[in-house]
Amino acid sequence: MQVDGEPWRQVVDCIQSFALLETQVEIKLLMLGGKKVSFSFSYLYTSVICRSANLYFKKKTAGSRMSKVNRVYLSSEAYLVCLIHAYTNEREEVMGLLIGYTDEETGCCYVTNTVQLKRLVKRRDRVEMTPETLSEAITYADNLNAMNDSLDESVRKKPVRVIGWYHSHPHITVYPSGVDNHTQCEYQNALDPMWIGIIFSVYNTDERSGIGRLNYLAFQSFEDGYHSVPVMIVPKLEPAVDSTVIERIGALTELCFAEESDAFEKAVQSFNVDDNLQHMKCLAHAHNAAAYTTNVCSTIRGFVHPLLAYLTDRSRHSNYSLVSDALNRSPNETNLI
Repeated sequence: MQVDGEPWRQVVDCIQSFALLETQVEIKLLMLGGKKVSFSFSYLYTSVICRSANLYFKKKTAGSRMSKVNRVYLSSEAYLVCLIHAYTNEREEVMGLLIGYTDEETGCCYVTNTVQLKRLVKRRDRVEMTPETLSEAITYADNLNAMNDSLDESVRKKPVRVIGWYHSHPHITVYPSGVDNHTQCEYQNALDPMWIGIIFSVYNTDERSGIGRLNYLAFQSFEDGYHSVPVMIVPKLEPAVDSTVIERIGALTELCFAEESDAFEKAVQSFNVDDNLQHMKCLAHAHNAAAYTTNVCSTIRGFVHPLLAYLTDRSRHSNYSLVSDALNRSPNETNLI
């Protein structure tokens, strides 16, 4: 399967993939001020070649339980925000929650939106969230339902709720770890048997070709291991920038800066508590301030600036399409408007 450009520009109704989809991205680094910068979002500017891959995944057959979920339908808007979030941090895992609805009869999960979370634990191989963040996501879903109820019945959508979670695996395999399986089991037992997890493995490069590689995997976990679930990415045929995408990207940008600010404040307060370190307070404050400034500038250079350029390009393409459609419209159609 080959996808040139953005998937929602394709003619097909949907793009089908296996549970584990391998995406090869030709890296073309951005040029800012004559210097090459991070390729955090260079994949947004390049042609993407997707090919389904039958890769091995752990699965114990003895006493294995069948997954409650048969398939996951992931909207292109939610998929885009998940990828942007996954590429914001190369050193630590990030996570968020999936908003949508489920169909118990068919065993399908429909992901229409996402919520990005402030992390309680930030490590290379582990990420955790607080109960408060789950409550915030539930409130966000309720607000979406309230807005939906105010719409006309002809355009009203199905009620949504929190149906799963996603997180990134930077520089490591896409397969869920023991902690991931344990966390997924807890969610399924405590919240919903159809609770789904999605892992995005990012910042991996093919050793032979040097091409960046992106893997993602949807799964459910049980006592004897995990069960992978096929994913269907549902493209948006109209390439206009969706207001929901803009909202979530804006919230994600604020989250990135808020986490850097919290880390700086935590580092400063650690020296205020220990009296033995008072003589190093000025030096430590200068070091932490420099580290904070460096991280913020790195976020702007490798994340905010490329993202702004990408959204501007999509907006221009959308405006061009609207003008082109208007010029190609027949005179009879023009008179009817």
